[in-house]
Amino acid sequence: MIAKQVIEDLIKAGIKAPSGHNTQPWLFNIVEDGLEIHPDFTRALPVVDGDNHALYISLGCAAENVVIAANHTGLHGEVHLASETKASAYVQIHLEKAATAQPDALYKYIDRRQSTRNEYTEKPVSPEDLERLANAFDFPEVRLMLFTAKEEIQDLRPFIIEGSDRQFANKAFVDELASWIRFSKSSAKKTGDGIWVSSMGIPNLGKWIGKFMMKNLVTAKSE
Repeated sequence: MIAKQVIEDLIKAGIKAPSGHNTQPWLFNIVEDGLEIHPDFTRALPVVDGDNHALYISLGCAAENVVIAANHTGLHGEVHLASETKASAYVQIHLEKAATAQPDALYKYIDRRQSTRNEYTEKPVSPEDLERLANAFDFPEVRLMLFTAKEEIQDLRPFIIEGSDRQFANKAFVDELASWIRFSKSSAKKTGDGIWVSSMGIPNLGKWIGKFMMKNLVTAKSE
């Protein structure tokens, strides 16, 4: 039997995974031999993620965090996808004591990982890191494409701009995005989810002023 505190620590690691608009669309269920991670469709994004593919990616990220944290505590996590129907698919993680300790160097980054929407530096990603990323991406029916040359990036710019134009021309998209933005530190602390404006380099505005600006002043051009 795995101690309750250990299970709670694994869940804390799981909920630090990334998710679209930081909706955290998961429900954890503690079972006798481990954990289950179920989709929470009340936190779905019907406009920007109409088929819930990003929601399920988020569940996979949470499961990865749990497995990494389990390895750190001397446990082995075995992941399975379970479902009665496609709409009810969820993740099962069977936990047992590991035969040999396999600490993962990524564990320390679970607490440090963050998403920032501020301007990036122009420092390129090192060739060594790009090679490690490419070598880690060997999955059936999945292809990784790296764009690093300036010419390649310039070729992508029109598509990125068009995508942004189309999104911000869609009132439903803007309304959905605004509903998940936390315009003050107190709001971010209270909800524990969503996008805090500080991550975008914007000062605390307050809910009503922030929503007015978001819906009336933020455009595809400003983005």
